[in-house]
Amino acid sequence: MDRNLRTAALILAVVIGSLPFGTFAEVASSAGPENGGVQLRLMIAPIAEPGRNHFDVQVDLINATTQPVTVSANWEDDRDTGGFADYLESATSVETWPAIEAWSGQTMAPHRTLPQPTQTLEPGKSVSAKWQTKDGRLKRKVSNPLYVQNPDFPSPGLYSVHAQLRLQKARELLLLRSNEQLVSIGGSRAMPKDAIARVLSVDDKMATGMINLGSLNRIEPGDMFRVRTGMMDFWTFIVRDVETERSVGVFEVMQMIGRNRTSASPAPVQAGDSGALMPRRVELLSPVGPIKPWGLAIN
Repeated sequence: MDRNLRTAALILAVVIGSLPFGTFAEVASSAGPENGGVQLRLMIAPIAEPGRNHFDVQVDLINATTQPVTVSANWEDDRDTGGFADYLESATSVETWPAIEAWSGQTMAPHRTLPQPTQTLEPGKSVSAKWQTKDGRLKRKVSNPLYVQNPDFPSPGLYSVHAQLRLQKARELLLLRSNEQLVSIGGSRAMPKDAIARVLSVDDKMATGMINLGSLNRIEPGDMFRVRTGMMDFWTFIVRDVETERSVGVFEVMQMIGRNRTSASPAPVQAGDSGALMPRRVELLSPVGPIKPWGLAIN
């Protein structure tokens, strides 16, 4: 890279790093890859309350062709109502790195009798949805949680975030992925902890085990992972000793999920089971002093 390119890159980095709260970055507004003649653009800006995890979010669907493009929503139930912009808000899914455990559960079978809202975009034009969040997540509405993820961030840090969207064009179902946005949680720009662990081994007699995450993944003694072994069967893995790429800890029966009581005799944990990092019950430091952490949310 020559001197002029290095200087330009440095200026760009300074501009990105000094954006004011509540302002969408023009330098970060390029959209994701084109599919079916359209592109998805994601913009996220923190609201001026440092460390509070409040965000302005905007999603744009852009016609990337020289011809008009008509697309339609892909709602699965008649309870989903509104125009195409409402679909854009509720059906946009959040994808993160490090990955966060996806929602799992049961939903109603698809049963849509109402017509789907449609949108025709002229060349170069877009349709947008914009909203604010103040609960530590990036979405307010979720259509089908099997496809639309709205993760609760389990640790402070700087997360890489993309949006995904499923929509119809004629009879074809399209999947779009947006550009990247960097999102600071808890006022931190550090690397977040890896949030999904795999159980390597279990000692049933001692109720101990080993997972595949360690100090390399920023795991610390006292970190806890929720391990699900059945419909309402849950264990908590509590980290005791940390090595570079693995950790040893103990398993305890998790008695409550939110307000719901779980199985008192859950199915045993087995090697290969996965665990989701749980938020710590500690105060987080922010530029405005100590703040309470976001609550323990169970997907």
